[in-house]
Amino acid sequence: GMSSSMAAMQRCRRMFTPQQKATILRVHFRDKFPVSDPCDEYQIAPNLFYLRQKQALEHLTSALHDRRTQCGAAHTASTDRARIAELEATIAMKNRTITEMSEEYLHIKKGVGHHDGSLGAARSSRRRRALRHVAEHVHRTGGAADVAAPRLRARQVCALDGVN
Repeated sequence: GMSSSMAAMQRCRRMFTPQQKATILRVHFRDKFPVSDPCDEYQIAPNLFYLRQKQALEHLTSALHDRRTQCGAAHTASTDRARIAELEATIAMKNRTITEMSEEYLHIKKGVGHHDGSLGAARSSRRRRALRHVAEHVHRTGGAADVAAPRLRARQVCALDGVN
């Protein structure tokens, strides 16, 4: 059978902290002492020493992970976030433009359909001229602007037809 002191030793298993485990391994690696020295000093079995050594070597890659790589990854993430914010702002601006153009198109379409041909109040004489020109463009093309008008602002239609 087993002696009572060995049974007690197995029941009261010591737990080493990660720092203590590293210290035990360093005695062998850095100080070039034989494995038996740290095993005797810390009262551990050689197979436990080799198990800890195996664990340490398996985690060597993460221990040697380059700090510059981590900083580079953080910088890239920051740059990506800034680019995403910039693109979201661009999309929001384009959405506002599309909404504005759609409203303008509906306003023009309603104005062309009125019996008196009025376009309603424009914000400026230049805008009024542009809207009138778009309305004329719709009449001239026989409603073909139904396809073109949502894509073209009044200014763009004027430019296409050579009107200021």
